[in-house]
Amino acid sequence: MVKIFSKKLLVVLFLATFVFSQVPLKVSASAQFSTGYDINFVFAEAGQALVTQSITLENLTDNFYASEYSLTISSDRVTNVSGSDGLGTIPIITKTQNNSTILVATLNQKIVGKGKSVNFKIFYTIDSLAVKRGRIWEVNIPQIVTSENVSAYKLTVSVPKNFGKLGKIAPQPSQVVDETTRTNYIFSQDSLVDSGIGASFGDYQLFKFTLKYRYKNPNLTVAKATVALPPDTEYQALYYNSIDPKPPEIEMDENGNYLATYKVSGGKILEVIAQGYAKLVDAEKPFQVPKMWSEEELKAFTKSDKYIESENSQIQKKAKELKNVSEIYDFVVSTLKYDFSRLENDSLGRRGALTAFNKPEQSICTDFSDLFVALARAKGIPARGLIGFAYTDNSDLRPTKIEGLVDTTVLHAWPEYYDRQRGHWVQVDPTWGVTTGGVDYFNRLDTNHFAFAIYGTSSQFPYPAGAYKLSENEVDDVKVEVVDQTFEMAPNPVLALETDKVISGFPSLTKLSLENVSGRALFKTKITVTGSSALGLINPKVIEVGTLLPFAKNTYDLKLRSSSFLDNRQEILFVNLTGVNQDQELKVSVQKEINVKPFFSLEIPQLVLLGIFILVVLSWVQPQMLRLRAAFQKR
Repeated sequence: MVKIFSKKLLVVLFLATFVFSQVPLKVSASAQFSTGYDINFVFAEAGQALVTQSITLENLTDNFYASEYSLTISSDRVTNVSGSDGLGTIPIITKTQNNSTILVATLNQKIVGKGKSVNFKIFYTIDSLAVKRGRIWEVNIPQIVTSENVSAYKLTVSVPKNFGKLGKIAPQPSQVVDETTRTNYIFSQDSLVDSGIGASFGDYQLFKFTLKYRYKNPNLTVAKATVALPPDTEYQALYYNSIDPKPPEIEMDENGNYLATYKVSGGKILEVIAQGYAKLVDAEKPFQVPKMWSEEELKAFTKSDKYIESENSQIQKKAKELKNVSEIYDFVVSTLKYDFSRLENDSLGRRGALTAFNKPEQSICTDFSDLFVALARAKGIPARGLIGFAYTDNSDLRPTKIEGLVDTTVLHAWPEYYDRQRGHWVQVDPTWGVTTGGVDYFNRLDTNHFAFAIYGTSSQFPYPAGAYKLSENEVDDVKVEVVDQTFEMAPNPVLALETDKVISGFPSLTKLSLENVSGRALFKTKITVTGSSALGLINPKVIEVGTLLPFAKNTYDLKLRSSSFLDNRQEILFVNLTGVNQDQELKVSVQKEINVKPFFSLEIPQLVLLGIFILVVLSWVQPQMLRLRAAFQKR
């Protein structure tokens, strides 16, 4: 028996049964026959799968033959059913039941004799097995489990070239065959033992979003309000068209969250509207690296926390039994049961890892995420939770709901772990790994997970978009849609120096301002300041900015000094900025003419400085003269 488990569309279920005859006797297929399969999924440009199942049955005894073959497909969109064997067309009865299609084929050939075999084929079409969402084609064929005596097994997935370039595929095919208009991915039975097939095609997914944050200051005095804007991650790039009003302060916390802070007058309401695009990729390698993580920083993501009880003895014991992060994922997927009843009415709130471990049958996505993070941390693997928008067009296969301080069916929770060998964070989704019936969300995540907030050093903060409401009736605070268009935005850093004068021989303080007038962040940003021959820089020569956030404005103090008290010339100060936008280096350079003049020049600020200088000298000289005079008098 070959099974592919599923619940609804996008997942195919083959439940194959045979009726064998001696006289009219019915027996088990696994005991009397070995079975060979050659299954081909040929995808049309519109996404339909043209499926051909070629089955070979070899007799293991002398007394039985196969007379009937039954196939159950978990889709009611099966059409164009036909079949054939060595004697021609075979009759197939088709019926639908519980959103599934059952095919019953009567075989023409009655082959008897040990070692003898019969081959037959069944053809059918399944609509919407490949789905285009925005710019991405997604193909999901779930896990295949077989209890039969399978002598041979091959599965081929053939996709048209116009699906776009391969983003990621899991598991890896044993062979790839390129044709002029198609690409064929061939899988053996061994590669499909632990997972189904998931693949994405296209360069990136694009989400268009409008997020609203509302806060009322209940106090009489001014208060600060901080909102978490969706951050950049290794597989997610943010492009803000606007943040209205622009935040006076915006910073990145230790987890990578973007935090915008405002001042709100007493009794007043603040509404912040962030609009823009998020570009997501599904690829083997990150398309950007916002931050490099040291081992010291990663220690924060191995600690126990509320809802993440990694130091609990039960969690510790189970973590020791699991060899690696893959086994942690498999344990969570095989242990927790998604409770769909909690989508409609739930009073349990966020339960945390330990409760989910002990009561696995009442779980939703926060339970899956918390338990994965707790077990990984107990194993010494840095891990943290993510909350955001997960695009789904089927809430039975891909449900979304979080509970606790935030209670909404709009958002979804999933975890990520840090892969030290590859040097970056890897997102997984054990919840959807369960609800989709075996689609692999460990080796590839897809481009449907748009992170709003990262829960690392804290398991509860910051609140994600969707949690800033004045009343429960607000439903316009999260609007996200996939769009099929191209979009690019580059960071636009602007440098400016405050002063154009330096008093020769004296240190002069000036300010360097850096503003990103774009809604796109710039990573690994560094400023280098140098002067010409006579103009020296006291401090600093290099400014490590790190991440220059969208619409951020920073100022830095620079101390300049000429080499001589008598300098009277024009010099040049050079300011060079470098940064990385995805894999592209960005450079910005400015230079400023600085007038270096001696302190005795007749300009008023310099005369004031000269006066101060004379007073300082006199304040030092006068005590010395008094000491000398006293010494002479003693003689």
